[in-house]
Amino acid sequence: MPTVMETPTAIGGTSVPFQGKSKELQAGTVANTLWVTFKNDATAFNGEKHAVFEGKGALNKAFTQQFFELLESAGIPTCWLSTGELPETAVYRTLQMIPVEVVVRNVAQGSLCKRLGLAENTILKAPLVEYFLKSDALGDPAIPPSAITELGLLPSRVCLKQLEWMALAVNTILSARFKAAGVTLVDFKLEMGLDSEGTLRLGDELSPDGCRLQDAASGQSLDKDVFRKGTGDLIETYQALAGKLAKSPWDLSTLPIQTYTGVVVVQSRANILNPQSRTLTHTLQQTFVPAASSLLEGGAIQQVDSQKRFQVSITATHHWQALALFNQLADEPLSNPVIEDAFVEDITLAKERS
Repeated sequence: MPTVMETPTAIGGTSVPFQGKSKELQAGTVANTLWVTFKNDATAFNGEKHAVFEGKGALNKAFTQQFFELLESAGIPTCWLSTGELPETAVYRTLQMIPVEVVVRNVAQGSLCKRLGLAENTILKAPLVEYFLKSDALGDPAIPPSAITELGLLPSRVCLKQLEWMALAVNTILSARFKAAGVTLVDFKLEMGLDSEGTLRLGDELSPDGCRLQDAASGQSLDKDVFRKGTGDLIETYQALAGKLAKSPWDLSTLPIQTYTGVVVVQSRANILNPQSRTLTHTLQQTFVPAASSLLEGGAIQQVDSQKRFQVSITATHHWQALALFNQLADEPLSNPVIEDAFVEDITLAKERS
């Protein structure tokens, strides 16, 4: 089965729409675009519970548009292009989806409590990022980072850290946006993919279908849990959330400036051995190997490639903005792009600037 946001299958030259649980996708008239219809269906427990709610699709399209446009304005690429002709329709970029769901948790609820023995509603010391294999047949199981690599789930130009940094940036922005409306972002899931130019973008949707949201004062659920647990009316709940957001204008300028520490690694390009590496290789071959022959047991040093590592602290409002700044430094002036490659190895949030 194709993953959500994958190009619909073409049979005999005719595009066949892909019917997902919550959306219908159809190839757009412009290359590399999709027409997306948000459906009124609600499902839970891997499709075992199902109902249709008039107006749900239009509400989820409106939430997704609001959040994707907000994230785009913060420099986080998404699949969003424009709204459609109907309240429940939109136009997306076509993405090659990564079959991994990225979940960010700020408060312990649900399966996390069962797995880790945490009390419900425990506020986590820092956002927790988890990964789940996108597979209906397997029930979307949790998957460790090493298995993602083993199964080759990531495109060659994408590393797992990029998914983490994008997810943390989304969390920073959405948490602040919801907080301004008196809502707590408990957790949420993201899906990502590559566009036709190889840019990593958010796909799927951002709505109460894929988030846990609570009224900060009362603890009342403001997401699809009211349908899962049968504790409230889904449309009334979504409308209440929309009303809270509409009554609490907010913009990115209110995000705090924070300090991020990044590690930039610079190394010679393939087949280019710089003078320092050449000298080190020769010295170790001539001096270290004979002296340590008993330890090496016949091993020999073939080549030593030296690297330059820079630890840099900068200020930014979220991880993805910090990544863009570190990438600029990595390209120049920290490296010579003619003979060297450079990449950002790690980004950590150091502290909020006073």
